[in-house]
Amino acid sequence: MEPVQNSLNLSGSTSIDELQPKILSPFSQKPVIKSTPFLNYGFILLNIFTLAIVGLGVYTLQTSPYTGISLAIVNNTWIVSHLDYNSPSAASNVTIGDKLIKIGGIPVNKDDFMRFPEFFRKGTEEKWWNNQRSFYGALRESSTINIEAVRNNDTKATGTTTIQKGMPFSQITKRALLLYVSSLLWMVIGILAFPHWKDSGTSSYSGYTRKNVQQSPSLLKALCAFFSGFGALYLASVAPIASRDLTLSPISFHILLAGSFVGAGGLITLVHFSLVFPRRKSFISSHPKIVYFLYSYFLLTVILYFSWVCAFGMFFPFLLIWTAIMICAFVHSWLNEKGWRVCKLHKRGR
Repeated sequence: MEPVQNSLNLSGSTSIDELQPKILSPFSQKPVIKSTPFLNYGFILLNIFTLAIVGLGVYTLQTSPYTGISLAIVNNTWIVSHLDYNSPSAASNVTIGDKLIKIGGIPVNKDDFMRFPEFFRKGTEEKWWNNQRSFYGALRESSTINIEAVRNNDTKATGTTTIQKGMPFSQITKRALLLYVSSLLWMVIGILAFPHWKDSGTSSYSGYTRKNVQQSPSLLKALCAFFSGFGALYLASVAPIASRDLTLSPISFHILLAGSFVGAGGLITLVHFSLVFPRRKSFISSHPKIVYFLYSYFLLTVILYFSWVCAFGMFFPFLLIWTAIMICAFVHSWLNEKGWRVCKLHKRGR
């Protein structure tokens, strides 16, 4: 056999050793498929939009009315949970523990200061937005406003608080800096994970070829990159919403909420990742077009919400379903690969 092998080598043909199959880690393989312009530019636009949301969020906090009052809901009643003692409200007749009844003559309802409009009916959400516009208008139009509250001894108290035209930068840093830093870290992770722009290969991002049933590393990297990118968008959008005083500019509030909706919806890339890591599930291999259903669902929810057909909270039950599918897929991979094999595959690149 040796003369035959040597003759093969001398003639320039492939040796028998080179024909032996090799099992490589999905992350250690050289990318075998090339990026498409659609994904490349889509990823760039996603990061640009995230940076724009960061700028919009900081601008919105700096230009929205600021009272220094933080609220918490207790027994369906909004109470003053914190006061910024450097704010004008510290000098007014407002104390921690007060139960708010009215702000500027506008009655305070139990849903008015929810961080997100978590409603299942569009009519209820529209009512919530109308209240946000009313509060914003009352706080924006004057430099002082009357606040009616009930104290612990059930006595009514009325105070007048001064309103600043924007949140101080020190408060923005204190409230939102951690979320913004986390958002930028997620963005950097996504950029580092994204397949190199100049990688060359022989197939598309489907990650499946006749000669290779192992999942493509470029697909896995792209999914990780988009997951990080959408996570960064979600954190950047949520930062000013969660850090706001009483309310925000309605227009900016809408844009930020839309950004958080898209960011949360885009995390469905993690569900896709769970279905193809470390290799495709059998039913995905048999029906590869199933993955398009994931992104069709994502696109449909965005269209329905942006067109005001469905409420913000209507899609929460589906989020639980996708989470259950993702967990089941990861558990299946762990059991099918016997757990430790996945770790070995990744560490040793076998």
